[in-house]
Amino acid sequence: MTYPCKVAIVGAGYMADEHIKAFRDIPGVELSGIFSRTYERAMNLAQKWSIPKICCSIDELYKNTRADLVIVAVPELATKSVVQECFRYSWVCLVEKPVGYNLFEAEAISQLAKILGVKAFVALNRRHYSSTLGMLNDLAKNLGPRLIQIQDQQDAIAALKAGQPEEVVANWMYANSIHLIDYLSILVEVQ
Repeated sequence: MTYPCKVAIVGAGYMADEHIKAFRDIPGVELSGIFSRTYERAMNLAQKWSIPKICCSIDELYKNTRADLVIVAVPELATKSVVQECFRYSWVCLVEKPVGYNLFEAEAISQLAKILGVKAFVALNRRHYSSTLGMLNDLAKNLGPRLIQIQDQQDAIAALKAGQPEEVVANWMYANSIHLIDYLSILVEVQ
């Protein structure tokens, strides 16, 4: 990776904003451009974070920024088509979770990345939360036996009321359990 590392963003919602906050504080990172299907939202984020280029397509985003990395932070039902388009370019792709709205779609995206030789990663940001780092620090001090219990609760009715599409809600456990699976993999590594 060369420095400055140029970063482009696809999406202009809450998670795009969160990724921008994180990347703007990394030395050597330059927020180069943004694209969203809603131009006004992209413009608002660009103004908020002084992102120099607001683009009208992924193609324009790549051509106008020549970014090293693209962050894909779009709704679940848009992820597959957006990453398929992003995979056409030579940037590294950081895809917000969940990757697709169900396992079948995630596997198709993963397979396409392999076929095309794309460097694509999933944003597993909870690994870096202060609460997670504190837990790992505490566990490192306790080498005794460990019992891990996983309990998950997802409220599909609340998700529908919040405006989530039915197709996403039908796969709600898939969409949200990635955090638990990631925590489990971290806890197994610690032992």
